[in-house]
Amino acid sequence: MSGVALSNTDGEKDLQSEDDVANMTFAQMQARIRTNTASPELLQRFMQHPEYLEMVRQREAALPTEIRSLDDLKAFPSNLLVTLTPDPVAPVIAEDGSVQWHYQVTLDRAPGDLAIDEFGSLIQYEKGGPWHLAHPYGRPGTREEFAELFNCPDGVLKARAKVSSATLVSTSKQPRSARRVWYVLGKAGSGRRVCGFGFLDESGHVADPASPYSAITGRDRDAFPLRAFQSSGRCFAVDWRDGEDAILEAFAKAADVAMDEVSLQWDEAAAHMNLVHAGKTNPVRRDRHGAQHAMVLVLQQVFGQTHAIRLINQVTLGDDTAWFMVESPQQWQHLEQSNPHLRWFFTPVELLPDVFNADTDEIAEAGRRYADEAA
Repeated sequence: MSGVALSNTDGEKDLQSEDDVANMTFAQMQARIRTNTASPELLQRFMQHPEYLEMVRQREAALPTEIRSLDDLKAFPSNLLVTLTPDPVAPVIAEDGSVQWHYQVTLDRAPGDLAIDEFGSLIQYEKGGPWHLAHPYGRPGTREEFAELFNCPDGVLKARAKVSSATLVSTSKQPRSARRVWYVLGKAGSGRRVCGFGFLDESGHVADPASPYSAITGRDRDAFPLRAFQSSGRCFAVDWRDGEDAILEAFAKAADVAMDEVSLQWDEAAAHMNLVHAGKTNPVRRDRHGAQHAMVLVLQQVFGQTHAIRLINQVTLGDDTAWFMVESPQQWQHLEQSNPHLRWFFTPVELLPDVFNADTDEIAEAGRRYADEAA
């Protein structure tokens, strides 16, 4: 077998082969593992050693037996990435009048197979205030419920697997803002318990119930309340002569995006503009579209998780100015479910040809296809 040089931590003679692993002391094993050069056989023997098992038992005994606060979660080893999207999430009004927040949980980067024992969430209504239990089932979820929610057989999250939950819904009788933490507790093959948790901001901004969407009762373009939408605050206009800076400013105002969170930078070598957001550079390329349409597409790409841009179609085609509405993806979904006629007039920008250069019939046809998908 290949030789393995072991440190002489205990003053004992160095052990040179894998056959000698069985003769190593616990301290020698620890020393070898700290150098990150331990063999799989050594690691396995180390985790089966009585001293290691006692360390695990003592560590486990000191962990919280019940999750009631963020500090309880922080007490566990955290080796699992938990992401909640979209973040922040905007509310929608349900048919029964309640306020709902729809979101999804994604788990990633588990260091090894984890048998999930528990999952749940806490919520904080005021910054710096106490955390309250807010479990999706009114109590911590079980392994069987985890298996169903995340489509993980036997409730086991495989090493390095990336899985997402079905859509989860948070409900309130009235609008409110809150911060949610969602957690998962699992057990590794060594018996060690591992935790992962992530945060979500639930926005309290609800669309005006007297919005002009309710005035749309059919596909009659003459009855479309264009002026009401143009003055709604969620609408922005793009003229065929507008530059990227003007488009960004108009979008940011309609979407309530802080201008200090985003910037434009000209790339001299590539001869195009870049939109910079959250440290990421997003090129506004004009190779397939004109500058105006390319800019709107990049805005949709960058902010799409929280803001969905739709063209007001069928009404202003042929004008020098295009009008767009911005709502959260969840709000659009709710609006369409409650009023299918909206799909005729509001077309997702990513489904459109170049709004400023394509033939108007082609743009209208894209809107018709989108509307007929739901028919």
